[in-house]
Amino acid sequence: MTVLDALTDVRPVLDRELRQRSRTARSMVVMTIFLLLALGVAFITYTGETASFNGDFGIARQNVGRSVFEWVLILELVLLLFVVPGISAGAITGERDRQTLIPLQVTLIGPFGIFFGKVLASSAFVLLLVVATAPILAVAYLLGGVAFSQIVSGILALMLIGFLLAVLGVACSAMLRRTAAATLIAYGVILTLCVGTAVVFAVLMVLYAVSSDGNSPDSILSFLTPFYWNPFVLLAGAAGEVSDVTGPWPLSGIRSAFVETQTMNQRIVNDVVFEGPGFDPNFRPGDLPLIPLWLRSALALIWISVMAAMLGVRRLRTPSRSVTQ
Repeated sequence: MTVLDALTDVRPVLDRELRQRSRTARSMVVMTIFLLLALGVAFITYTGETASFNGDFGIARQNVGRSVFEWVLILELVLLLFVVPGISAGAITGERDRQTLIPLQVTLIGPFGIFFGKVLASSAFVLLLVVATAPILAVAYLLGGVAFSQIVSGILALMLIGFLLAVLGVACSAMLRRTAAATLIAYGVILTLCVGTAVVFAVLMVLYAVSSDGNSPDSILSFLTPFYWNPFVLLAGAAGEVSDVTGPWPLSGIRSAFVETQTMNQRIVNDVVFEGPGFDPNFRPGDLPLIPLWLRSALALIWISVMAAMLGVRRLRTPSRSVTQ
């Protein structure tokens, strides 16, 4: 299948889904609630930060801008974690309930077109939600403390996470027969990625601290891996510099944990940076040539989504195309 054939298959499903979704009042209600919550968080953060500051307002404004920016991003991510599985997990099972999946499968539209048509339809709504909150993030930019590139990268990170969540939701919908079961499994996968990975990372950090073999390369790689599967890690890496770990902002803790894991194995650090064994007391975390945190997390989440997409497409496979050739 060529890229043109794939796009041709996706377009009819996407067009149908977008027309159906745009005609319902549910989309407008969800968007209104989404915007009101984002505005509320921005207002509460701004009021709380400015009320507790008694010094130079110029410095305070930069701290307020960064706090508003990160708290709004966190709220948007949390809302996406709740909204996207609810939208996408019924994409295929809803067709089964309406008894329209079999007619769709026997058309010239292949399983790839059906699957990613549903994914793109769910992602289009996510794109609309994220873009609608861009003016709120612009307020944080005007307050200061946030670069324009960080605003853009934060929005792009939310879009990517929303797309990957849609892939996971549609994959669950394709592999299960009931909407309730698919929704439950989708939320379970999201909960595992957000909470389960954090718990595993914390446990492995404790084991590293008490282990006598903590300086081996295998040990540091073992507890770094689940760290990247968390969507909040991707958001933290996209919203700020890895070296920006000293501020009182909500995502600074994630960036600090990443830097800490990179400096635990002093032998690897010195081999890479100083080209020699032994501990260097002048070592700084910024000296280590790191792969960006957002890229590590993005690749890990994309790998999980690709595996889920392969299973979902395989579940929708039909002989229609081979019969017509």
